[in-house]
Amino acid sequence: MSGKHRQSGSFMVLNVFILLMAIGALGVLGVGQAIWKKNELQRIVDLTAQVAASDIADASINFPVAYSYAAKNGYDTASGDTLSISCNVKGADTLLSANNCGQSVLVKITRTLATSFLGTHTITAQAEATIVPMVTGAVGTNLLALSTSGSALLSPVLSLIGTKLQLNAIGYQGLLAANTSVSLVGLAVQLGVIQAGQPLNLNSLLSTQVTARQLLDAAFTVSNVTASDLGLTLPSGGALNNKSFPLSDILAATNVGTVSNGTIRLGDLGFVSTLAAAKGVSAGTIKLKLGSIADVTVLSPPKMFIAVKRPTSGSVLATATTEQIQIHVKLSGLLDVTLTSGGGKADINDIQCRLPQSNSSISSTLYSVPLTASVVANPLVNLSTQLGSVSASNVQLVGYPNPTLKTTYSFDAIKGTSTLTSNLTAQVLGLNLGILNAPLTAALSGVGPILSELLADLGLDVNQVVLEENTQNCFNTAVLTR
Repeated sequence: MSGKHRQSGSFMVLNVFILLMAIGALGVLGVGQAIWKKNELQRIVDLTAQVAASDIADASINFPVAYSYAAKNGYDTASGDTLSISCNVKGADTLLSANNCGQSVLVKITRTLATSFLGTHTITAQAEATIVPMVTGAVGTNLLALSTSGSALLSPVLSLIGTKLQLNAIGYQGLLAANTSVSLVGLAVQLGVIQAGQPLNLNSLLSTQVTARQLLDAAFTVSNVTASDLGLTLPSGGALNNKSFPLSDILAATNVGTVSNGTIRLGDLGFVSTLAAAKGVSAGTIKLKLGSIADVTVLSPPKMFIAVKRPTSGSVLATATTEQIQIHVKLSGLLDVTLTSGGGKADINDIQCRLPQSNSSISSTLYSVPLTASVVANPLVNLSTQLGSVSASNVQLVGYPNPTLKTTYSFDAIKGTSTLTSNLTAQVLGLNLGILNAPLTAALSGVGPILSELLADLGLDVNQVVLEENTQNCFNTAVLTR
């Protein structure tokens, strides 16, 4: 074979080699393009699943926010993309109806892709997202509403409690009105419940023994606020420093478990912790307009709540109770009149997550505050009457707390109070004390007005329940690429 032919054969081999390399490179390019497109599609699906889970209460109207979000992030119906968002059983392909949606969604996008040298083929991306929403807040009577109103004056009961705990009035009011958020995890770290970076188990937090001073100092550190910022002077002794209680006395959480976020309002923490410190001791006395002296005692503090909605949750996510206050009056040196107000409660039943968050809501069942009144003088005069609790179901609190969201539900308070007074008056009229007991009869005639004044002057509206929301987290989602 001549040299010329040998040279020609070499060039042919080289050309074939170059051609094969080019085809291989284009094939790699096509595969790389397909992988890149699949990753892009998966990103869209993951984000859409997270948004759909955060808007899960809108499943019945087919997740409009999630579809809009997908379109803004690359989902393109004009190019033939198809998108499905369905409620599903967590971890399974079993689909649920929109009216029976739980806490998981399954998102799927299908796209037709034309790639270099690989032709046209279909790619699919799927993701599942499960949401575990959480809300925090507080429950109380209208004492809670008064304490958070920012009023320059404390209610008489709170003023007594502040004095008993050696808190200056202006500073105490500043604490109660403080809207600063306190991280639950940060609070647990400061109290030594967990180390920084560890998850928070609510059981461990609720069983922790603290004093009100320890709790407030920890809250100030976490929220980067000082007592002096609020005009508050904290005493070095007294019940605020010496009386300890478990956090379960002031914090309710039915569905206990691990949480990684959530905040509570500093003012509410001040409200419940100071009433816990004052529990069981006489807060002091108030002179009423009618001239009598009322002695006030805190029987139990109100509670804040942490409500977490898990797939295994029952119909009640958390239950929190109002404060309980007892007031004692001696009438004309003859009658002991005792009024006990408190023990109402709120069940947090559901958290409905929607986007925007201002459309989200919580559902609750509220129970009115029972009221008991008794009158005792001698064996002839030993009277008592009670207004039992009534309930209101499906009370909605709609919106996003910024910094707090509050509703006050009234169980026809005027009728309730007058009924209590009328019951006692009827019992008084039924007594036959005779003419020799004229002073006692005169004292009994003042029972009704005294009860009404106690409720009015002390700011205890017995049939009102205040529900306050501090935190709403509808973005606590876990996304699983499938």
